[in-house]
Amino acid sequence: MLRTKRSSSSLYRSTQKRSPALWMSKSRSLPFSVVEAPPIVPCSVGLPPELLQIIFAYATSLPYGYEQSLWNISYTAFQDSGWSRQTSTRDRERFQVWQIKSTLSLVCKSWYALALEFLLEELRVGPYLPHPEVLATHGHWIHRLEILPSAPSDVRMIDILRMCPHIQIISKPSGDVVDGQFWDGLQDLAPGSLPYLRRLDWGTDSTTQFGSRQAFAALVAAAPNLYHLNSSLCVHPELCPPSSSLLNLRVLRFPPQSEVLNSIAMPITLPLAEWTSHVVVSPGFVGSMSRLVNGTTFPHVYCVELQDGTDLVAGPLAQLQRLFPRCTELAFSPYHVGRVNLGGQKFSFVKRLRLYANPNGLLVDLTPWIKYNYDELMDGFPALEEVVMHGDWRFVLSSTVMDSLADDLGKRSCRLVAET
Repeated sequence: MLRTKRSSSSLYRSTQKRSPALWMSKSRSLPFSVVEAPPIVPCSVGLPPELLQIIFAYATSLPYGYEQSLWNISYTAFQDSGWSRQTSTRDRERFQVWQIKSTLSLVCKSWYALALEFLLEELRVGPYLPHPEVLATHGHWIHRLEILPSAPSDVRMIDILRMCPHIQIISKPSGDVVDGQFWDGLQDLAPGSLPYLRRLDWGTDSTTQFGSRQAFAALVAAAPNLYHLNSSLCVHPELCPPSSSLLNLRVLRFPPQSEVLNSIAMPITLPLAEWTSHVVVSPGFVGSMSRLVNGTTFPHVYCVELQDGTDLVAGPLAQLQRLFPRCTELAFSPYHVGRVNLGGQKFSFVKRLRLYANPNGLLVDLTPWIKYNYDELMDGFPALEEVVMHGDWRFVLSSTVMDSLADDLGKRSCRLVAET
């Protein structure tokens, strides 16, 4: 069974001659640290290994919003909005978790054996790489692979994949990777050769990064169990395989950048499998919907999430309704929507609204937004059955607006649910 909880760690090549049980962590943003196998001594804590493993999982978890954005395979509403986007904040949290893992591994031999799974669960390919002996021995523990823009050009990603056969998540943030030979050999991946890969996040890069784009196409084609796809490249008809080869795809996400969408000649396509149920759209995607193949519809999508910067206006909503005719759930962040303008139109297809209160971890008072837009929402979504409030709504919950909101929704037979 695939594990769903993951934390972050990094393994990098040591410049000194050491045993395979010793490795070093080093990157541009993280301080230097050493993790060494402890002496063989009995452990005084007599807890069963299963309980210790649960404790280790909680102790080495990142803050909830950040943990979701890195490790969730299934759809979670607003999973990319619950944490700061500042690189320094993210790196600080990652390093603190790494210190906890290192400390746990040094307690005793039995704790070291348990902590090894958490120490090795993620590999960040940056300026330095793990020692080949470490990957060859412990690569089966690695479940998340992150390719940084500073990835070395003297190694091949195909060799990393062969030594880490159980990778579930591959992430390449936006930014060019120095090609060199890093992408060589991926085009030879056989169909179905990455059965454990469930999520692929592929950020934008320049149009000159031919190797990166071909690598994306090769990885998608080799992952028969791909469940979660996050990339603007997936609309490119020459890079994404047909829907018939993505039978397990359920979540399709478009990153906020729209450069790739704007650079593709008409028409564009969507790699939606027959049973894809959740689509997260960006402003660039909404602006490009008119360029989709005429008559294209995806009847099994029931949830559409609007990313930051997507306006809640009548025109794009009508296009979304045509594209996803059975959609019943709409999710968005009021902080980024601004004024709702539905132009007097009725969108009866919306049965559930999901509203998120904390964009990028900010604590925002949305009471004024509720006052100004409540009537427009109720008039535009007459068939609404449930409103789900995600995040921290403390200002709204403590105001008089909440009482009138709950009373009016009750009269409309609409449930109000708060989820944190």
